[in-house]
Amino acid sequence: MKIYAGNRITLLKNGAAFFPALVAAIDAAVQDVRFETYIFENDVAGQAIADALCRAVQRGVEVRLLIDGFGSLKTPEAFFAAMQAAGVKLLFYRPLRGKWFPTRHRMRRAHRKIVLFDGKVGFIGGLNIIDDFTENLSTTHPRYDYAVMVEGPVLSAIYDSVFRMWRGVKWFTNLRQQHGGSVPPISVQPIGDSPLAFVSRDNVKHRRNIEQEYRAAISNATAEVLIASSYFLPGHRLRQTLIAAAMGGVKVEIL
Repeated sequence: MKIYAGNRITLLKNGAAFFPALVAAIDAAVQDVRFETYIFENDVAGQAIADALCRAVQRGVEVRLLIDGFGSLKTPEAFFAAMQAAGVKLLFYRPLRGKWFPTRHRMRRAHRKIVLFDGKVGFIGGLNIIDDFTENLSTTHPRYDYAVMVEGPVLSAIYDSVFRMWRGVKWFTNLRQQHGGSVPPISVQPIGDSPLAFVSRDNVKHRRNIEQEYRAAISNATAEVLIASSYFLPGHRLRQTLIAAAMGGVKVEIL
């Protein structure tokens, strides 16, 4: 795992902080927007972001949007067609066509939520493009999630991963004749004091990359481990690592 020094990160809580910051960044883009998400809903938040992407295209900004074919299955096709008609370059990761049934292979999805701007700013985290209260049982308590805004040298690793993902999806969707484009110049000058790494996984050679880094961090903890996650289905090795940490005197809390 490569550590990049000199970064700046800003924590964004829930869509209330994330969506306005995202729209502002889209409106400020001058060259390039690269966008990956699992869910892109056509609610108030989604429409505001779609409108901002279309405005960016009108300014001459190249906008590439990669959406998971299952996560956004319920979003009307007309919503995405309008963005494509405006000039947004749109791809679906493993779209579901015709009659289908869930299998282990089909349910390998693209869950990443990453947005990059001009080689200078990136957003990454757990937030999909869906309003905090959409499909929520409560009208007073929002969905709880976070994203971070990242600036600095670590963007070079994130851009490389997003570029390779776009190129790979195009290959699998028989768009080999379209050039993958180029990565814009990345701002590698130190801009803060945060050391960061970008860790990604796939279902081929890097299946356990993230798990390995979690286990290493847990094993190196001396006082406390706090895990907050919507989905918690740890494998045997991760469970044993947590147990070993707790038995070694580390305070382990799971939310």
